[in-house]
Amino acid sequence: MKHVLSSLLLIFCASFSYAQDATVYELSKFKELIVIGNFPVEVLQSDRKEVVVKKDNQVVNLDHLSFAYSNNKLTIKYSGSFVDEIGIQLSIYHPNPILLVEARRGAQIKLREVASITSTLTHISDAGV
Repeated sequence: MKHVLSSLLLIFCASFSYAQDATVYELSKFKELIVIGNFPVEVLQSDRKEVVVKKDNQVVNLDHLSFAYSNNKLTIKYSGSFVDEIGIQLSIYHPNPILLVEARRGAQIKLREVASITSTLTHISDAGV
């Protein structure tokens, strides 16, 4: 019985991990990052220049996700609700340090060894009004 439960748990975990669809987008160079939308983003230092978008469900429409470049600034935006969680997770792989990171409209950004903090941190809250 113990082995049956273990097997069922393993199958459930494996099916959950494969339930997420992943889409990869190539990125250009940028020094500043702005993310707009209610979804988590993880930025990792790597020799790659790409973003991996994982969808938590099939309802998410990636046509609403946009990437815009202007003066070494990358803006990633998901057009739609800023109140509800969107159901995507982004992993950004970038080789160079990022000088400015800005999260708007519920975005949650985690930096993994890609920025060097040289000044006092300032917390800015955007209520979306």
